[in-house]
Amino acid sequence: MPLSSRPTSGISVRAARARLADYEAPADQRDVELTEPLSTRVLEPMAVFIAGLARAALPNEYVEKIQKKLVVAGRGQPEEADRFLVFHVLSVAAVPISGTSQGSTHRSAVSI
Repeated sequence: MPLSSRPTSGISVRAARARLADYEAPADQRDVELTEPLSTRVLEPMAVFIAGLARAALPNEYVEKIQKKLVVAGRGQPEEADRFLVFHVLSVAAVPISGTSQGSTHRSAVSI
């Protein structure tokens, strides 16, 4: 089939490129936010919230002691103490959850 006899779609190349450019550009603020990684959108705000809860629940002396130990260990940034508090809270919360999931597989030796 010769090139001249091919059917055309009625749209120019310039118009097609313009339509494709519309697909590449985010339409609104929500789309722009959704292009950010999950860790930035969800995990970081959750970690900040958990660190705030931990700082409010724990005595100030405990948090200061953690910060001093982190400075001695070479990790003196304020974020390091918050990161430690988040992992501390999550590990304490994970113990009962892992205990109940393992405990459900054991059967009691005493029958009622």
